[in-house]
Amino acid sequence: MLGFICYFVSKIFFKNLRTFPKEDTVKIGLKLAALLAIVFSLGRIGYAVQESRTQYPWWLKNSYIDFGVGYQHYPVSLGHFNTDSRISVRVPPLSVRLTLLGHNFSKSFSAQIMYLRPVKWVVYHEIDGIPSARSPTNIAGLTGRWTTPLQGPVSLYWEGGLGVVTRNRASLYGRNLVEEANYPTVLTGLGAKYRLNRVWDIQLGGVYLPPKKKFHQPSTMAVSLGAVFNMRPLSADQVKERMVADRLFPKHLLQFGAATNRFGTGVNRFVSGKTMPIFWGGLAEVEKGYAARYQQNVFHGKKIFALDLGLSAGQWRSIGQKTSFVTFSAFPQFRFVLLRSKPADFYFSYSLAGPTYITKSEINGHQTGKRFTFQDLMGAGLYAGRQKEFNFEVGIGHYSNGNLFPRNAGIKIPLTFSAGYVFW
Repeated sequence: MLGFICYFVSKIFFKNLRTFPKEDTVKIGLKLAALLAIVFSLGRIGYAVQESRTQYPWWLKNSYIDFGVGYQHYPVSLGHFNTDSRISVRVPPLSVRLTLLGHNFSKSFSAQIMYLRPVKWVVYHEIDGIPSARSPTNIAGLTGRWTTPLQGPVSLYWEGGLGVVTRNRASLYGRNLVEEANYPTVLTGLGAKYRLNRVWDIQLGGVYLPPKKKFHQPSTMAVSLGAVFNMRPLSADQVKERMVADRLFPKHLLQFGAATNRFGTGVNRFVSGKTMPIFWGGLAEVEKGYAARYQQNVFHGKKIFALDLGLSAGQWRSIGQKTSFVTFSAFPQFRFVLLRSKPADFYFSYSLAGPTYITKSEINGHQTGKRFTFQDLMGAGLYAGRQKEFNFEVGIGHYSNGNLFPRNAGIKIPLTFSAGYVFW
């Protein structure tokens, strides 16, 4: 079986590598070999210092994430910009707020990375509504939070820190209605939380960012209601109960994959469209490429859920102008085992916001931002073999900077076929 995997991977990769310039292939091969050696060593060291995969790792203990939906008020009007009477503006009020990761350093102080955006972008259009141009605007924040407990399960908090506002250009008839903007500012907020149990809280909160005259950007106020998931340390009984499932979740996984546009991008379009908007597309499309990934399991539940950390390297070539570029990423991987059987275990995996270095900022004529971006992955696969040591997976990918920068065309990675081996 192992010989079959090696043969399968070598056939895919050597055929794919021949389509890239020889000098690029050599350079990427050397970088890839060095990266895999480093990440495999770090993975072994990281696992050695971790007490148990059934307890939250030290960097996740007392951390939290949250998601909320609410109302966002940013009084955009034509008076902010140099427009004429033919143009009107529509400002949708519904917004979402997401805390990517927060950590409680004490009972009264925490810090967090948050993201705020409207569900639909501001749209500028003629009086009859055709044509139109949208101006994506979002906010990222790094804030500290001070919490004061009240009686019972209720607590109040105040937060403040750095906010980064990013706004894209909007044009009609070759004329810029709104210019790009990307600037730091002050973000403040307050709110209340209601503790349901050790894991879940209900949160009502609001944030405010002042106007910026230099960029003709009005003030922003947003109020949201949502849920908080707390990763408080598990009890000794919970840890012991889950340890019997250690053999059900691989410790280390090494994968090699080949991407191809031969089957089109129908899957990408379906999961990023209105029917099932659970992933992202992109204006820059990849024709073919290959990637190597290493993943280490750092936490798992009893039967279904597993959290891995991974590093990856990829070489890609775009459709059209045949732009070649390279990516190096660190990423979290959420894995859900949907079916377990003697021949194979089947799973669904999802990864988002993996910090990435990308060697090109213009791909196929599309501006994708800076050299820093994020990697997102989604796929389905299986573990097979006597010890479930062989891995096969099919997935798609996406790179974009999450609108941290005004130009964010996004990169669409087509179907990627991967084979891997598990190290226990």
